[in-house]
Amino acid sequence: METTREARPIAAAVVLALAGCAAVSLMVGDAIWRGIPDSDSLPTILMILGWLLLAWAVIVGAFVIVRAVRTTAHRGRIAPSDAVMLAASAAVVVALLVAYPVFGTGGGTG
Repeated sequence: METTREARPIAAAVVLALAGCAAVSLMVGDAIWRGIPDSDSLPTILMILGWLLLAWAVIVGAFVIVRAVRTTAHRGRIAPSDAVMLAASAAVVVALLVAYPVFGTGGGTG
C-alpha cells in the first residue's frame, strides 16, 4: 500500500514538471521568434517541443486525476499534496492554453 501512496505525488509532480517544461519551451521559442526576425529552425523546434510536452502533461494529468477520483471513491479523501500539485498543474496548463492558443489569432495552426 505504501508504494501506491507514494506513486501518486510523484505522478502529480511529473505532470507539473511536464507543464513547466512546456511553458519554458513555448516562452523561449516565442521570445527567439520575436527577437530574431530571420530565425526559423530553433523557434519552430522549441514550439513543437513545447506543444508535445503540454500534450503529455494533459495525458498524464488525466490519468492522475482518474486515479485520484478512484482513490477518493474507495478511501473518501485525496492527499493534500496531490490536490495542490494537480491544481498547480491545471493552472499552468490553462495559462499556457490562454497564452498560446491552438486555434485563432496567435495559434499554432495559423
